[in-house]
Amino acid sequence: MWLQNRKFRLILGIVSVIGAIFFFNKALDIHKNTDGSEKWPYVEGKVIKSKPAGLVRKRRGTMPILYGVDIRYTYGVNGLEYTSDVVLIGGVTPADSSEIYERYLERYPKGSIVKVYYNPARPENAVLESGVMGDKIIIYYPFTLILAAL
Repeated sequence: MWLQNRKFRLILGIVSVIGAIFFFNKALDIHKNTDGSEKWPYVEGKVIKSKPAGLVRKRRGTMPILYGVDIRYTYGVNGLEYTSDVVLIGGVTPADSSEIYERYLERYPKGSIVKVYYNPARPENAVLESGVMGDKIIIYYPFTLILAAL
C-alpha cells in the first residue's frame, strides 16, 4: 500500500511539474504577444460577421449555456487583404453570462469600420483591442504556482 501511495505521489509530482511548465509558458507567451501589441500600427478594417456564439457544455447531467462571440473582420496591409477573428490576444473567454458578450457585439456590429492593430512583422496577426490583457495572464499564474507547490 505504501509503495502504491509513493508511486501515486511521484506521478502526481511529475504531472504537476509538466502542468506548471505548460501554464507558465502559456502566460509568458500571452504576455509577450500582448506587450508588443501596444506598439502595433493600425489600419481601418470592416466587421464582416458579428453574432453570438452559444456553447453548450455538459456538467453532471446539466447542460449550461456558455456565451461567446463570433466576430470576423477584414483589413488590408501593403496591398494584401487579411481576415481575422481575434478580438483580443488570449481570446474572449466563454462565460455563463451574456452581458460581457453583448458589449462586444454592440462595440463591433456587422458592417462597422474598426481600428485593426496588426503585427508589422506578420500582418496576418491582428487584434481589435491591443495591449496587455492582465486578466488573461492572471488566469495562468495561479495554476503555475499551485501545480508547482504540489
